[in-house]
Amino acid sequence: DLVTKADMPPAARLAILEQVNRMLFETGAGEVLDIINDIAEEATRGHLLKVHLLKTCKYSFCSPLLIGAIAAGGSRKQMDLLESYALPIGVAYQLHDDLLGLFGDEAEIGKPIYSDLRQGKQTLLMIEARRRGNVDQRDYLTRILGRSDITVEEAENVKQIVKDTGAFDYSIQLADRFKNDALLPLDEAY
Repeated sequence: DLVTKADMPPAARLAILEQVNRMLFETGAGEVLDIINDIAEEATRGHLLKVHLLKTCKYSFCSPLLIGAIAAGGSRKQMDLLESYALPIGVAYQLHDDLLGLFGDEAEIGKPIYSDLRQGKQTLLMIEARRRGNVDQRDYLTRILGRSDITVEEAENVKQIVKDTGAFDYSIQLADRFKNDALLPLDEAY
């Protein structure tokens, strides 16, 4: 409604509405893939990254920047630059958010920790810990993931498995790589 009534050229209003429509479709598709990912026997990194791209990146990063660029009369080159930044920074953000969801301080992050565990979310931490873990570690994670009554001790055990398997370090390194990928086109452009 705001877009249709905005004081801007009709072509800009149409382009913004097309971007909003694309964002809604991609976010919906990402939500479907997220649900499939959470119930999959063996979730994969590739599938998870596609979920992050469609949900977090497109909705929270890429579309807002593109809509702002369209409204400001940005060029195609500027919008391409914004998109090349927004997609990898969105993945980096989501990977970091998942780390905080398991290792963060509730008072600092403003949301309950362990909620991803309780909801059975197949985060990169869980995917990698299962992939890298021994049989006992994988079995433990399978028993815990998705239980709403997880104790603090059980959650601490999960955290230790994530660290022991290298999933914690891997997730940090991957988030850093995506962050660097996001900044590279900006550095080259300026």
